[in-house]
Amino acid sequence: MKRDIHLVVLLLTVIGCSLASLTLWKVMASREQALEDINTHGLNLTQALSTYSEGIVRQSSMFLLGLVERLETEGSGPAQIERLSQLINRQQPLMPQLSGITIYARDGRWLMSSNRPFPVGANSSDRAYFIHHRDDPSRESFIGPPIRSRANQEWVITISRRFNDANGDFAGVVAVTLGIENFLHLFGQIDVGRDGAIGLTYTDGTLLVRYPFREQDMGRNFSQSPIYTKYLVEKTVGTASFTSSLDGVERLYAFRKSDQLPLVTTVALGQHEALAAWRM
Repeated sequence: MKRDIHLVVLLLTVIGCSLASLTLWKVMASREQALEDINTHGLNLTQALSTYSEGIVRQSSMFLLGLVERLETEGSGPAQIERLSQLINRQQPLMPQLSGITIYARDGRWLMSSNRPFPVGANSSDRAYFIHHRDDPSRESFIGPPIRSRANQEWVITISRRFNDANGDFAGVVAVTLGIENFLHLFGQIDVGRDGAIGLTYTDGTLLVRYPFREQDMGRNFSQSPIYTKYLVEKTVGTASFTSSLDGVERLYAFRKSDQLPLVTTVALGQHEALAAWRM
C-alpha cells in the first residue's frame, strides 16, 4: 500500500514538474515573442521616420543647389539678392518645414534673410556651418548642429552650401533652417508611451532632435552611448536593450543609420511599460 502511495506521489510530482516546466517555457516563449514584436514595430518606425528626415534634408539641399547656381552665375550684388529674395518668397510656402533661408557674404554678414526684418549688423561668421564651408572647399551640403536662430530665437537645424566667386574662391554661404518644432510635432503624434523617446542624431553622436524635448539635451553628444560604441560599429540597423544615460530608464531601442546621409534615427520604448501587456 505504501509503495503504491509513493508511486502515486512520484507520478503526481513528475506531472506537476512537467506542467510547471511547460508553463514556464510558454511564459518565456511568449515574452520572447512580445519582445520580437516590439522590436519589429520599432524598426518599422525608424524606417518611416528616417525616410521623412531624409526627404526633408534632400529637398532642402536641392533647393540650396539652385540658389548656389544663381549666386555663382549672376553674382551676389544688391539687385541679384533682391531677385533671389522674391524667388524665395514665392517658393518658401511650398516648403512649410523651412523656418528660414539666409544668404551670407564671405565675411559672415547677412545679405538676405526670409525672416524679416533681420537683426541689424547680424553676422554668422562664428557659426559651425559657416566655419565649415569657409575652411572646406567641398561643394556638398552640410547638416549643422542644433542652434538658436538669431532671426527668431527658435531652435533650428541648418542645412547649408558654400558658393564661390568667379575665381573659385569662397564667396559665402546659403543656408536653410529647419525648425525643431516641426520634428517634435511629427514625433509627438507617435505613441511611444510615458517612458518612450524618439531621437535624430548625427553620425558623430550629436543630438539633433529628441522627443520628448528637453532643452538641456540640445547639441549633446552621445558618441559614448552603447548605440555608438557597441551596436553601430558592426551594423547600420538593429535593436538593443540598455539603460539610458539621460534618465536611468531601461529601454528597448530600435536604430537605423541612413545609407545616404550622416543621420541616425532611434525609437526607444520603456521596457517595463512595453511588456505590461505580456505581464498581464
